Amino acid sequence: VTALMRWNVAMYANCAKPLSEENAATQITIWAAELVNVPAYAGQKAMRKAFTVCKFPVTLADLCDQLRSIQAEYAVPVADAWNFVDDLTGSLLRRTTS
Repeated sequence: VTALMRWNVAMYANCAKPLSEENAATQITIWAAELVNVPAYAGQKAMRKAFTVCKFPVTLADLCDQLRSIQAEYAVPVADAWNFVDDLTGSLLRRTTS
């Protein structure tokens, strides 16, 4: 999370006012709490995507939008997942009854 915040400050250095140490610590704490279950590689990918669409420093909401976008990109439709499970269990049942 600290790395993501540093990227954000560096990317928008010309348009963002500097954060005080106290505000930076507060933001890092909030972002860390909300992103606790997000793998680092996913957070980094989302931040890079946010840099391409955000004209101002990336907010936590912007980052979460990009994370949802990435998640949707890789989501397996429920019907496909069910068909896979159904095929797999059918295959296993055929093996055990043969």
